[in-house]
Amino acid sequence: MAAAIEAARRGLSVLLADEQTAPGGQLRKQIHKFFGSRRHYAGIRGFRIAESLEAECDAANVEMLFPATVFSLDGRTAGLVHRGRTLIVEAADIVIATGAREKPVCFPGWTKPGIMTVGALQTLMNVHRVLPGRKCVVIGSGNAGLVAAHQLLLAGASVEAVVEAGAAIGGYAVHANKILREGVPIHLGCTIAEATGGGPLEKVRISRSGGGDFFVETECVAIAAGFRPNDDLRRFARGEADEPRIGVVGDADRVEEASIALEQGRLAGMRSALRSGRLDQAEFDREQEAAERALAALRLPRGDHPAAQAGRIAAPAAAGKRIPVIRCRERIACDPCVGKCPAGAIVKTDGPGSPPRLEAERCTGCGLCAASCPGQAITLVGASAADKSAAVTVPFERCPLPELGQTWTGVSETGAPVCGVLVERIEERAAYDGTALVTVRAPRERAAEIAGIRRMA
Repeated sequence: MAAAIEAARRGLSVLLADEQTAPGGQLRKQIHKFFGSRRHYAGIRGFRIAESLEAECDAANVEMLFPATVFSLDGRTAGLVHRGRTLIVEAADIVIATGAREKPVCFPGWTKPGIMTVGALQTLMNVHRVLPGRKCVVIGSGNAGLVAAHQLLLAGASVEAVVEAGAAIGGYAVHANKILREGVPIHLGCTIAEATGGGPLEKVRISRSGGGDFFVETECVAIAAGFRPNDDLRRFARGEADEPRIGVVGDADRVEEASIALEQGRLAGMRSALRSGRLDQAEFDREQEAAERALAALRLPRGDHPAAQAGRIAAPAAAGKRIPVIRCRERIACDPCVGKCPAGAIVKTDGPGSPPRLEAERCTGCGLCAASCPGQAITLVGASAADKSAAVTVPFERCPLPELGQTWTGVSETGAPVCGVLVERIEERAAYDGTALVTVRAPRERAAEIAGIRRMA
């Protein structure tokens, strides 16, 4: 879609074809807020990004064909089937953005109903509104598995376990911490040895790499074992004399993040405009340089940033004012908190992968940073009361919301219980886009430790 928009905006006639019934690909199935920069729709939910891109396609007069299956690619001539009709389309340029295929995991009982890939889970749950089970287990702790676990929680399911064969969590710590704060266990060095049940799935047997098995009751297993490029059309195009005019972008080329696919798509669209004489070389060079800078930031090496000072309060809260506590350690080119802050109190001064820094004297305590953070890694701590307690505001997305006057448990960044807290305020605003801010009363000396709240059994 990004390639189509850039090419069409520069005067090219563009046809966008996809086998799905609506444009947007995987974005249509994502209900969480995305990481990245404002350039990459950071802080916006995936399905809303798809809607925005569709509107941009409409505005640029992109012809969209759904559902359409491309069954052949001979040079720059494509064969398509659309609603029972066969179409032959000739193009000056072709961009292949067919995404990726999910890798399966096989174990005894893996064909039982209720065992599926995370893509199938998200289609059922987020597109068709069907919850495949009240108790679920997720295989894989990469970002796809962690996000799926979080989405299951938002849908009202109980995630009984995330099972990871490796010795470390594979995805972003902020994704993992979101589900750890909800009490979801992540079992490292473990694999599913067997799925059992007389008919439907009833439980799975999990084996530890060091020895020993245990059972977990579940009605659903979501497999997030990684992806590989869906490159069938690319292989059709190989060996053609005019292959340079057939571009491959996104996961069809190399499995990476959606933000990277957007940048690659934009470049592909501009490259087509350049070859067609609708874009001059100087402008293309400027745009390419900007895209390469963005791609370099998006591909930063994993790990904590050396400048991170997560969890520290920059200054004591003044009377009537609450101050953000930012728990953002990793090298992630992500800045929705910077863009959402109306006072310019959150800045990034050490490059796109650096952690955000708070200028406390400028902060108004509006809470937009906490509501917009995709990792829910920002809370706010308010002024102390006469009884030496403090107000702590946390982002909250699950249903039902807490009730005023209820006692919950404040939990740490990784889900460890901190102390009991009393719910005293709930904020729901359109600007928060589905994320409520829940304010609780806690002991002042423990306030900065609280990263979330959980209702203990």
